[in-house]
Amino acid sequence: MDNAARAQVRATTPQTARAYLFRHGYFTGQQLPEFISPGGFDQMGLEPLPPVGWPETTPLEYFAPKGAHSWRRFSLLHPFAYWHLVNTVTSADCWNQVQTLLGRHRGITAYTLPEYLTQPNPAKGHIRSFGQFERETLSAAGTYTHLVACDISNFYPSVYTHSVAWAFEGKEAAKRERWNLNLAGNRLDKAFRLARQNQTNGLPIGNLVSDLVSEVILADIDEAITVRLEAEHVDFFGARFRDDYKLLCRSEAEARHIIGVVSRVLHDRYDLALSTEKTRIFDDVVAGCTRPWSAAIAAESSLRFLSTDLAEVRLTGRQLSEALLATYRIQRAFAGGSPATTILLKLNRVPELAERAHSSQVIYSISLLDRIMAIRAEVIPAAVVVIDTLLGRLPPPERGRVLANLLRLESAVADEQFRQVWLLRLAHHHDPSLIEQFAQLDNPILQVIFEHRESALAAFPLIQGISDRDRQELEKFRLVDYDRWEALKGVAIPQSAVDVFASYTTD
Repeated sequence: MDNAARAQVRATTPQTARAYLFRHGYFTGQQLPEFISPGGFDQMGLEPLPPVGWPETTPLEYFAPKGAHSWRRFSLLHPFAYWHLVNTVTSADCWNQVQTLLGRHRGITAYTLPEYLTQPNPAKGHIRSFGQFERETLSAAGTYTHLVACDISNFYPSVYTHSVAWAFEGKEAAKRERWNLNLAGNRLDKAFRLARQNQTNGLPIGNLVSDLVSEVILADIDEAITVRLEAEHVDFFGARFRDDYKLLCRSEAEARHIIGVVSRVLHDRYDLALSTEKTRIFDDVVAGCTRPWSAAIAAESSLRFLSTDLAEVRLTGRQLSEALLATYRIQRAFAGGSPATTILLKLNRVPELAERAHSSQVIYSISLLDRIMAIRAEVIPAAVVVIDTLLGRLPPPERGRVLANLLRLESAVADEQFRQVWLLRLAHHHDPSLIEQFAQLDNPILQVIFEHRESALAAFPLIQGISDRDRQELEKFRLVDYDRWEALKGVAIPQSAVDVFASYTTD
């Protein structure tokens, strides 16, 4: 499978990659409602600027909780910056290097190699699933007795943009030729810096160009780890999903040695470090290859229906409340992951969900879902679909009161911005009279929706140094598909609008 993915990368033309990145790659971070549908890049006829003439831009940024005690910053790049990033990475010389660097076989199987297809499914087409990563690692275990699970601490925000050139050109060569913009790595470094006000710390999170370039960096790390371990005659099997590694070996001593090798490679090549909280040695390979909350879900009697034919399940109001209470406990216990997403995506497939429940039971279940969402932002889309179904069990006046209460309970602070957008989607369908309240919130995405219908570009800070013609071309960009927004007024939230990225939720 790894070889097939590498062959796909080698066979992808820069034209195909460019079209894919423009069509599907502007924002693929946390799942936003379906009416936030960026487009217009393929219509732009911008005059190309030399790298020395690229202006600095400022993205729209918002935060969402990552685990219990940290935030992740997502960046909606200025369309001008993203246009240049895509054209830079798919230029002939740069794309040739990408294909070469990602196309070589290494001792570590990469599950996040981009598999750009001529007619890709944007939901699942560009990488394989996290579940497949786990299953195939376990299948390869054979006689291995130990497993190292580790990932890179705060990977995207920790990448030094100059290290993009290190991956493309080699560290020493890149440092010698730091100002040479004929080198593809240096042009990408500059494009990333200018996309975020010339910052050198971190790749912007949420776009596919960042994902692609991070794979180039990680591929170089994979190769260095492999070379070191093979030179020391360590018998191992390695797999990686983004910056999440699983390495099989034959003893605890070998496992400890592998952690040391990985740590030194990360530091020496890219000044990165392993996450101490997420680095573990397992003497039970099965436990190491499966998500830690799987056993907790299986042990909950109120969740046993998840392992049956969901089409035959009927849940009363009481049974749903018990299932959600169990979900809440498990999500609290594993706040650094998203077990509730796993549960709720299955719960969404239950055909009769508290259909004859009393209003008080329905409202209680919605309150539990609200508390579950507060623990982990990645859970929000799946939870909102269940809330959407439950709101349909209430009479219209009561729906509005419940929605208003959800909105009133939250504060307009950064870690609530993602939740606010999904609550807007619920209000749009169930009680449009509430929408005016959302327009008052300090949320950059909501401000785009309400204030910049005619020009999405107006939502971004103005940039200097581009021609009037290019500025007019940039006006073709949009962040919101208002035709779809209007059409969704009478449409409940389908599961297909929510679980696009659920199969590779990694944390």
